[in-house]
Amino acid sequence: MNPVKAGMAKKAADYKYSSIKEYFAEEKMLIHEEAVRFIRNRFGEFHIFEAFHQGRKYEVFEDVKEEIEQQRIDIAEMMAHELCEKNKFDFCIQVFEEKAVREEYLKKIQQTLDVSCRKSQEIYSKIRKKMKSK
Repeated sequence: MNPVKAGMAKKAADYKYSSIKEYFAEEKMLIHEEAVRFIRNRFGEFHIFEAFHQGRKYEVFEDVKEEIEQQRIDIAEMMAHELCEKNKFDFCIQVFEEKAVREEYLKKIQQTLDVSCRKSQEIYSKIRKKMKSK
């Protein structure tokens, strides 16, 4: 799991077991030289590499099926919180209770995550259940 998303560190480089610093350090301990060369060629400088990882918002990275599903849920939850703030709701559960906002949210899930209507309903239900339990 991502230590930043898990709330274990504010930046990936702050996490005790992160390999991010080694990509730009002079001395290599664990990471293969080809991996380091690839990252350095792609990003050039550490701050660009770090900004790239912090800038991720609505991207789902191809991975194992379960992780793709979790990424979609995380993004949908983030969108629900954004709609809550945008509409100045006191509680995020109101995103699911207000018809116009609910419809906007479902449409946003479907379009942003590029999923079917059925799949967006499934993700919506999971987020709603999670919000209700808070």
